[in-house]
Amino acid sequence: MRQRPPGVFHPRNSPCSAISRTKRAVNPNALATSRVEHSVGNEITGSFFMREFYHFNYKYLLYLKKLIFKLMSKRILIVEDHADIRKLIRMTLEFEYYDIHEAANAQEGLDAIRRLHPQLVLLDIMMPGEMDGLDLCQMVKNDPSLGLPQVVLLTARGQDKDIEAGMNAGADAYLLKPFSPLQLITTIDSLGIQTTETQ
Repeated sequence: MRQRPPGVFHPRNSPCSAISRTKRAVNPNALATSRVEHSVGNEITGSFFMREFYHFNYKYLLYLKKLIFKLMSKRILIVEDHADIRKLIRMTLEFEYYDIHEAANAQEGLDAIRRLHPQLVLLDIMMPGEMDGLDLCQMVKNDPSLGLPQVVLLTARGQDKDIEAGMNAGADAYLLKPFSPLQLITTIDSLGIQTTETQ
């Protein structure tokens, strides 16, 4: 074997070489710890993405539900000067696919009809202001630009002449107060209102 001349320094004996070999040495504990940290990191990352995924799907489903509701709902306008009666009607109808709006008098009702083009107007007859329910009903039924909604008159006047006056104004149905929620729903269903999608 060839001998190295005296005084010649071999690279393997240098301090730098020793440090390098130490760095390259495999530490089982460090390797295990690294694997555990990597695994935990993957779990955290996976959990984060799954959480974001479900959150995105939930928001998408809510958006889809609102879109379907908007397309399939029947737009109803309640024109009634008593807030408690409007509230009771809304509570009765809000469990169905109805897009419900309110007005406190005939003039507000007319403005809302022009803006919303509802499929149905639940209209009180006796209201304060220059117009009453009969005036509004006649105006709505004689003006095609308002969408020709169906009209249900809501009133405590139940004499024959009152019902006749309501029908002459163009009303599609006449509902006497006080009426039950079932009577209201049955009356609305009997009219066969078209949804906003078909308007």
